[in-house]
Amino acid sequence: MWLRVASVLNSVGEGAVKSSPEWSKYWVDLKAKIKGKNRLRRDASSQTGGGSSIYEELSEMEIKFLSILGADYGSGLPGVQVQPILTEEPQPAAYNPSQHTQHRMKR
Repeated sequence: MWLRVASVLNSVGEGAVKSSPEWSKYWVDLKAKIKGKNRLRRDASSQTGGGSSIYEELSEMEIKFLSILGADYGSGLPGVQVQPILTEEPQPAAYNPSQHTQHRMKR
């Protein structure tokens, strides 16, 4: 897919010329940037108080990309929580050989 994308983007003539891995990295980096800016905008709009919200406006191009990615891009999944730090060492499962022994019937 990225070979085709690189071919199309490189044929524009006015923009950058990159290899397919470079275009792939550009897209990943751009999505991360848009995700962060969109999250800041959303967080600022949900705050209470009389102060002005300070955040970087999205460019026209970023707005177009956001229309592809979805307006809620960068918001977490509802109901999903991640425990970032393990509180104790994971313990291996206890091995019970009798649970793993197969009994064969004699003929």
